[in-house]
Amino acid sequence: MIRKTGRLALLVLCLLLISTIALAEGKTYIEFIFDASFSMDQRVDGRRTRMDVAKEVMEVLLEGLEDRPDLEIALRVYGSKLTDVVGCRDSILFQAFGPVGEVRPSILKTIKRLKPAGMTPIGYSLELAAQDFPQEGNNRNVIVLITDGEESCNADPCAISKKLQEEGVILRPYVVGFALSALEEASVRCIGNYYPAHDRESLLTALQSIMVEVVSPPSLVVEAWADGINVTGDTKIELFGASGAPVSIGKVEKDPHFVKLTVDEDSYTVQGTLMVGPEELTVRKTNVFVEKGQTTKVVLDFGSLKGGVFLRAFAGEQEVSDQVEIRVEQDGRPVRAAWSGFPPETILAAGAYDFVVTLPVKGREPLVKRATGWVSPRQNTEVWVDFGELPAFLEVRAIYQDRDITSQCQLEIYREGRSQETLPRGKDLFRYETRPGVLDIKANYQGVVKGAPGVALEGGQTTQVTIDFGDVLGLLRIRVLAGDEDVTREAEVELSGAQFRPSLRGNWLEVLMPPGVYGLSGSYRGYPSRLAEVEVKAGGTAEVTLTIELPGKIVLAPSAGGRTLSPDRVSARVVREDRVVKEFTVSLGRLEATASPGLYTVECTYMSDPEQTLVIEGVAVKGGKTVEVPVVFQNPGRIQVQLFVDGKKTDEAEIMLCQDKKPIRPFRQVQGERGLFEIGVLEGTYELQVIPRIPGFKERLIEGIGVKEGQLIERQVRLEPSKLRVKLLSDGVPFETEGRLMVYSIDPDGWEDEEYVCDLEMIERGVYESKLKEGTYEIALVYLGAGIKDRRVPVEIVAGETLEKVIDVGGMGRLRIRLLSGDDPLRTDDGRLMVYTEDEDYVCDLEEVSPGNYEAKLPEGLYHVLGYNLAPGVREAWYRDLEVFSGETTSKTVRLGGMGRLRIRLLSGDKPLRTDDGRLMVYKEDGDYVCDLEEVSPGNYEAELPEGLYHVLGYNLAPGVREAWYRDL
Repeated sequence: MIRKTGRLALLVLCLLLISTIALAEGKTYIEFIFDASFSMDQRVDGRRTRMDVAKEVMEVLLEGLEDRPDLEIALRVYGSKLTDVVGCRDSILFQAFGPVGEVRPSILKTIKRLKPAGMTPIGYSLELAAQDFPQEGNNRNVIVLITDGEESCNADPCAISKKLQEEGVILRPYVVGFALSALEEASVRCIGNYYPAHDRESLLTALQSIMVEVVSPPSLVVEAWADGINVTGDTKIELFGASGAPVSIGKVEKDPHFVKLTVDEDSYTVQGTLMVGPEELTVRKTNVFVEKGQTTKVVLDFGSLKGGVFLRAFAGEQEVSDQVEIRVEQDGRPVRAAWSGFPPETILAAGAYDFVVTLPVKGREPLVKRATGWVSPRQNTEVWVDFGELPAFLEVRAIYQDRDITSQCQLEIYREGRSQETLPRGKDLFRYETRPGVLDIKANYQGVVKGAPGVALEGGQTTQVTIDFGDVLGLLRIRVLAGDEDVTREAEVELSGAQFRPSLRGNWLEVLMPPGVYGLSGSYRGYPSRLAEVEVKAGGTAEVTLTIELPGKIVLAPSAGGRTLSPDRVSARVVREDRVVKEFTVSLGRLEATASPGLYTVECTYMSDPEQTLVIEGVAVKGGKTVEVPVVFQNPGRIQVQLFVDGKKTDEAEIMLCQDKKPIRPFRQVQGERGLFEIGVLEGTYELQVIPRIPGFKERLIEGIGVKEGQLIERQVRLEPSKLRVKLLSDGVPFETEGRLMVYSIDPDGWEDEEYVCDLEMIERGVYESKLKEGTYEIALVYLGAGIKDRRVPVEIVAGETLEKVIDVGGMGRLRIRLLSGDDPLRTDDGRLMVYTEDEDYVCDLEEVSPGNYEAKLPEGLYHVLGYNLAPGVREAWYRDLEVFSGETTSKTVRLGGMGRLRIRLLSGDKPLRTDDGRLMVYKEDGDYVCDLEEVSPGNYEAELPEGLYHVLGYNLAPGVREAWYRDL
């Protein structure tokens, strides 16, 4: 329900602001002073800088500026740093005065390339601007200053502006402060007519307003405001003459923020009409006089458009306005509203609203009502909400002493003796909603009824009732033991003569029952207890313990080598007085057997290889208890034998496992593996008896085979034919040779010639062998090494045996020759030091081991060394009778004399002569050629030679010089 009230006195105040600008004859000159200082780089809307916004606004302003013959404009910028002038002198006239259409492109181009860079010299810029205006004519000189900061160059712009106005140089300037603080505004407001701006829209509005005042012809500018908001676009503007008749308007310019009317000089009444919903608001301003050559501005203020709202809520005949929660919506959207007082009131803008009113109900869902109303400007509106009669609520619990038994009860509700509702079991709390009044309540627990008569219910209220069965029920607590173990949780209990079933509560089975005497029995895993009798008293607690006699259980935990054995690998039995009481069976992956309490012996057999049996005595079994018996077997080891005959795997033998030289059992042959035999054994030491089934081979007994638990022992048994093995030694160490050890068969009677059989093969360093038949042989050792003479060694081979023969090839020594040139080591790149035996058989070359030192390892003996091409001029040299002793180094020093350098310098006149095709050939005294001299620099030819006498032949040294000898050098 909506009601209009007149409680609030309404005062409509219309404020008229009129400003005039005298329009004189002559031209209008407008100079824009634009701020390009550092601070213009700050952001306005979090995205664009002040400079970006100012550029955009100036472009819009200038593009819309009318090109008229009586109007010229100019542009001055400070802080741009676009010229050599910087700091507090950085104020440049970028565009002198000219018609709008001519200078507009230049000004826009300049503004686009501006970047925030410098200081803020406002006062200095005003002084320079005064000099920019034409000095002749009766003109209107106007400065429009756009700045985002205060003077930063210690000038007094307010004083400068005042002085220029007093001198008649300029009219009162227009100042647009962009994003200025209050302190900054105070410093520039005194310069002239001040317009604040904080974003693009307000900056554009300020500049357009200035242009209207400065540029437009005599006219009337009207703005309409309401609640501090410009509502010109929504206001109907009307103009009336002095007689009250409507005035015909020649030209109307409309903008969202003002209306510009071109009228004749006269006195007018300006009227604005604003529609707020269905209501019409009107504001008038009378006696507005517009003079020729002037622009008059009128502001119509509609004042506040808000109205008051009072909300009253009722439930039944009771007012609940102080209990409700209110949410305001308009067109489905929430509206902020601050409610206060009783009844609650708030202020809202004029319009249509939805009021969603919520009345909380304790313990229940709240009640919600919706009302719609219109708020009129400057009036009070009442909104009425009626929730009607409130329901009453009932909550009922049933208890036994301090125990909640509500879920086990059924609830019956009566009004005036007639049943109203029956609520079933299973609820933790009975809740019931009905009209106010008096009810009778009855709770039924397993046929036992307890009531609560005369329960009074009030609308909107929740009545709570608790029914206590403490005087009509008793508590029975039951515990079940199996041996000394509490099995109450797993046991089942039956009560004779009653329909009640106990339930687990903590460590007891409990049940509430009417007073009386009852019989009860229990069972656990199929084992029953004896029948017990118990008396239950109202409000009391009776406790009964039922005892069940259970057999005990033996569980085996067999293992071998630290690993659990699968129960199907073990068999076991329970024995008492040499009689098997029970066989173990597998249950849930375990070996188990049940037995009456007592002491027993357990026999366990592990089907391993070999089979193992353990006897465990004194296993104690208690009733209802499980005893776990660990059974630890050995993890058997294994012996594997790989049998070879003549180097090949074979099955032609029997292998017997023995201990203390007594046979135990034979090895089994591994299927699919030729010659591989295997047997499982327990930890211990064993012998192996190998019995070949091949003629010519004897039995073999292998002793000392130690096996640890779980260990695998691998052995190879080789039955080999006769074999010859030769070990070559030199100085007591194995001697390896690239020569040959050839075997020849020998006829012991001497009737047949020897016959080549084979070469012995090296099987390791210095060891050579081969398989041979029984007989007489001779070993021929040939080409064993430098200086080692060939020899023959007779041998006799016995069947089935290996003959080892050690042959010493003699000691080894070292031969070393040291070459010197003067006292320095001599290295010979192309020369050789060749070693010969006493019989002059070539042995080897000595190898260079360090600068000037040449060595070789040789058998002891007498040697000769031939030096060949050891140095230029030294073609051959013999060093004879060098004896090498075993384990020693024989050294000889060969001194070839000192080395010198022969240099010939060729000149043509005084200049070095280079010969491309010529040669300088060096010969020894006896005429043997030695080498050519090599050019080392222009005209210089050299060679390094042993000391001595030499001749040099020059050949084709220059044109016309075919040969020339230079002797005795």
